Amino acid sequence: MLIESPTIANFGGNLSFVPQIVVAPKSETEIIEILKQYAGRKIRSIGRLHSWSEAPRGDDVVLDLRHINHVKTELREGRVWATIGAGCQIKRLLTELE
Repeated sequence: MLIESPTIANFGGNLSFVPQIVVAPKSETEIIEILKQYAGRKIRSIGRLHSWSEAPRGDDVVLDLRHINHVKTELREGRVWATIGAGCQIKRLLTELE
């Protein structure tokens, strides 16, 4: 779950930064634990880093959500509903919904 402070860069290479702590939880339970552990600190969540802006920059705790990539579909009142994890790539989502 804990990753030693690597340099994080976006896909375009125009943004890079080195946070103090990077965590990459594999479940929602781990996310809750991390939020409790680092309460009071500045936590920035990131996904696949497709942003070209400064939005994903975090210098304290970075919560990398790449493993939270589930796609769950279900029927509710005759309609299809989808629940998508924060780290899910759009191409995977489209494949799953197809």
